[in-house]
Parts: sequence; structure tokens; C-alpha cells
Amino acid sequence: DPERARVAIRLYRALDRVLAKLGHPRPPSRTPDEQLAALEAAGFTEMELVREVTDRHRDARYGGGSLDAADGERLERRIRALVGRRDLFPRVD
Repeated sequence: DPERARVAIRLYRALDRVLAKLGHPRPPSRTPDEQLAALEAAGFTEMELVREVTDRHRDARYGGGSLDAADGERLERRIRALVGRRDLFPRVD
């Protein structure tokens, strides 16, 4: 279902925007998997969410996967919950 695939892609873009606002934008030359590795190396605390959204995005873009409405809503809520949090990366003193 193309609409369900679009949901996964839209969620990845939403995650990208939130991470950029948190000071960790994905450079245009960096793939989603490279961004995943960079966030992990930076100590991002919500890696489970990033992995799931990245996997769903990859499956939708390249493997014909999709995302049902309930999972889409759940992930969207989790992405929105990141906004404004200050505990997502280790403190640098």
C-alpha cells in the first residue's frame, strides 16, 4: 500500500527535523544508516526509536514495506515527545 509506505517516509523526515532542532542535523550526504551510527556514537539515549523509524523507512523505500496506522501513530507520538528534551545526549562539560 503506497500510503502506508509514505507514512514511514514521513515519520523519518519528522525524526530528521526533530534531531536537527536538537542540534544533530543529518547532512544531505549522510544516509539514514550513517545517521543512525552517528547518533549512537554521540550517545543518543533513544536509539530504539531511531532504529525502528530508520528500519521502517528503509523497508518502505527499498523493500516494499509499510506501516499500519496504529504503529504510525505510536511512532509519531514518540517522535513528538523528543521535542524540548535535554536528556537525549550526554552532557558535555
